[in-house]
Amino acid sequence: MMGHPAGAAPDLTPRTLRRLLSPPRLRRLLRFGIGGLLVGCMAVAFAEAADEAQSLFAWITDGRL
Repeated sequence: MMGHPAGAAPDLTPRTLRRLLSPPRLRRLLRFGIGGLLVGCMAVAFAEAADEAQSLFAWITDGRL
């Protein structure tokens, strides 16, 4: 079986670096990065909206359930 010994880093030859930093791979990385940021921002916005809804509910009911 070919491969690297346990704990050894792969050789970063110019050919390997060109493949890792190829435009299609960089575009995919950028897309996933931007997508992750957008999902994170939406999660924060949703949590803030839930907090505001809870505050509004408490204000409307004046703390009575």
